[in-house]
Amino acid sequence: MILPPILALEDIPYLNNLIKDQKVKADAERLEWATNDKQEMSMREGRHLRNLTTLKEFVLTGAKIENYSAGLVIIDDKFIASLASNKWRVEGKNKWYRYKSPSQLVDKYVRK
Repeated sequence: MILPPILALEDIPYLNNLIKDQKVKADAERLEWATNDKQEMSMREGRHLRNLTTLKEFVLTGAKIENYSAGLVIIDDKFIASLASNKWRVEGKNKWYRYKSPSQLVDKYVRK
């Protein structure tokens, strides 16, 4: 999966296709775990699906979203947000804060 470096509202159809493909992979992984009677250890495909849906929610807010590193995005060149753990921080600082949803983070802190 290759994402553009900067994500905008025009990339929503592309993200929807990625999410649809990822749902198929996550369902296959879940079925494989269930049929082989394995415990859910990492569920990599399911985690990747959650990250993609969170990324789509960030893009739908209309803020400038860029890929920062694996699992992290940078919002308006200042705020770094984790897609998996619902945490954010200001670039250059080490204190992480929690956010409830991507829209709450953008409305409350980015567009403040």
